[in-house]
Amino acid sequence: TDRTMVHRGDTLSVAFCCKNDSTTNIDYTDVAMLEVISWTAGNHAAHAAKTIATNRFMGNPEDKLMKQHSSRDIAETTQGASKEIFENLNDSARNNTSKLIVQGQVVESYAGSIIQVQHTVTVRSKTACCITDPEVGIKVFIMANRTGEDEFIPTAVAIPNAMDIPMDSVVMGGVPANAEGEEDDDLPMAFVAPGGADGSIARLAEELSRSFNSQQAIQKFSLSPAGLQTLSTLDPQSYGMIVGKARMLEQPKVGAQLASFMKSQGGVTCAHLAAGVKAVSSVSRVGLVKAVAPECSDRQANAGLVAEELSTFDAMMCEAALSAK
Repeated sequence: TDRTMVHRGDTLSVAFCCKNDSTTNIDYTDVAMLEVISWTAGNHAAHAAKTIATNRFMGNPEDKLMKQHSSRDIAETTQGASKEIFENLNDSARNNTSKLIVQGQVVESYAGSIIQVQHTVTVRSKTACCITDPEVGIKVFIMANRTGEDEFIPTAVAIPNAMDIPMDSVVMGGVPANAEGEEDDDLPMAFVAPGGADGSIARLAEELSRSFNSQQAIQKFSLSPAGLQTLSTLDPQSYGMIVGKARMLEQPKVGAQLASFMKSQGGVTCAHLAAGVKAVSSVSRVGLVKAVAPECSDRQANAGLVAEELSTFDAMMCEAALSAK
C-alpha cells in the first residue's frame, strides 16, 4: 500500500504481485479492505465482519510469475529470494495496482478495552477447486475526515509585565497611535516573536512534538532569521532527527521541505538522506527517498549510502530515484 494511515474519503493504492509455484493456474485475485468490529465483556464476545471495498483482477496466463509450473520445475526452484525474483515481483506489481476508496460512512479504526474496530487490506488469489487460496494482509488505520488540518490556530498575545502600556495605545503591528487615533512614533508596539526565535534544534523538536501539522511547524520556525539559518545548515544527524520526529504521514514531504531550505548552503546530500531513512517509519522510507534523492547534490557518487539503509525490495523500488541523471 502507498500508506497505512488514511482518512475517510481517501483513495488507497495497493500494488500486488503473485509468484505461482503450484501446478494450477490462478483464476483471479481479489484486493479488498475488510472491517471487523468486535467486543469483549467478561466471558462474552462477538464480532461482525464485512468487506468495505474490493477489486478483482483476472488471472493473466502470459505473466510468467502467475502461470502454472510442472512438478519438476517446482522441485528445481531455488530456495530463498534472489535479486532476479525481486525484479520480477517489482515489475509485476507495477502492472497490478488497485485503487480502494475509503467510503465516508466507514467506521474509524479504534482499539478500546471492550470494543475494537480493525481494518485490513487483503490480497487473495483464487485457484481451482480443493486447492488452498493463498492470502496476505496488512493492517491499516482509518482516521476521521480531514478538517482544518492546515488552518492556523490563533493564540493570545501576552505583553511583558515590565511594559507599562496603556491598553488604548497597544497595536498589533502597523503604526502605533494614541487614544485620539493619531499616529505617535513614541509609543511602543506589542510584538510576537516567531516560533524559531531561539533558532535551536531542541526548540524545533519541541514544536514538532506538540504540533498536528509538521510542515506548518517547520515553516513557522523558519520565519525568524535564527530559525532559517538553522534549517539551511542542517547536518545529517539533525536532518534525520527532524524528519523522524515529523508525523508519519508527513515524513516524505518534511524531508523534501528541509531539502528546499538547504539549497542556499550547498543542498542536501546522500548522507542526510541516509540519516533520514534510518530515522523514519518503515512505511515512509520509499516515499522519502523518491521525494529527496533527486535533490541530493552527490547522488552519483554516494547513492550507495542510501541504498545500504534500505531493504532489498525497498532498494528495488528506489532504484530509479537513486540513479543519477
